[in-house]
Amino acid sequence: MPIGSTTTPNISFTLVNNAVTGMSQSMGTKSFTVKLPSNATFSVAQPNTVTETIKGSTTTEVVKYVAPAGSSKYLVAQDTVTFAKPTTTLSNGMTNGYSFTITNGAVTAQQHVMGTSAHTTTHNDALLPSTLASSSSGGVTKTQVLGNAVVTTKFVQPAAGGLYAVASVNSDFIDAGNSKTLLSVNPMDRMMFTVSGGKVVQAQQVSSSGTTKTIADTHITFSVLAPSFVQETITFGNHSSYEVYYQGSNAKGVYMEVAHGTGTTVDLVGLQAQLSHIPGNLLSFL
Repeated sequence: MPIGSTTTPNISFTLVNNAVTGMSQSMGTKSFTVKLPSNATFSVAQPNTVTETIKGSTTTEVVKYVAPAGSSKYLVAQDTVTFAKPTTTLSNGMTNGYSFTITNGAVTAQQHVMGTSAHTTTHNDALLPSTLASSSSGGVTKTQVLGNAVVTTKFVQPAAGGLYAVASVNSDFIDAGNSKTLLSVNPMDRMMFTVSGGKVVQAQQVSSSGTTKTIADTHITFSVLAPSFVQETITFGNHSSYEVYYQGSNAKGVYMEVAHGTGTTVDLVGLQAQLSHIPGNLLSFL
């Protein structure tokens, strides 16, 4: 599995004749050596990309490390796990799979099914507001934005008409670059705002079920940063923190948290640059 932060370069490689012979991770002012897995191979594409392939008995994981321009340290840019033989039957014989509610090719609900041949239990897996899911002859593809990653999960049916199994999970991490405000999408934190004269006159928290609750707290203020962007500032004494909410073009008036931090200053240009790396069809629903 990848190590280190996906927003701050903190991974170093020792290269000899364009081959990886060592790896380390830094945390603050300290650095420690990372043991190279015995089942891992590395390829180097100079000057700034290292790819690690880890082959297991049932999975293959490929991790792509990229060093930003001018940096000797790397960050994780992509992590892909592929299952050799996707299955809905565990080694102990228990069932572990998924079913989907599909309407005209669109996935509207996901269910997780577990148990034995004698008894299975099914519960609904909520499709987060930052998720798009669709079906095709090849299976089901679910793409969602979480934190600073676009995560794509592919499901296939090992047996025709049966439950689905996870075939692969791919995470593409969005580099913060020089932005002082880091992208951090939280699909469970959503708001609705009433704006008049360029000012927020009402703010409502939106629950997972869609109900709303008006925010009325003297420690909390809201301001419009730009069209589709609202900043919430929370102040207690001399300490302030913020959250930034964004409304996509298809979000139907609902804003989603896309960043948070300490202080009151938001690097809006840097945040917008990070958001631009999210696929348009997905970004429109944030």
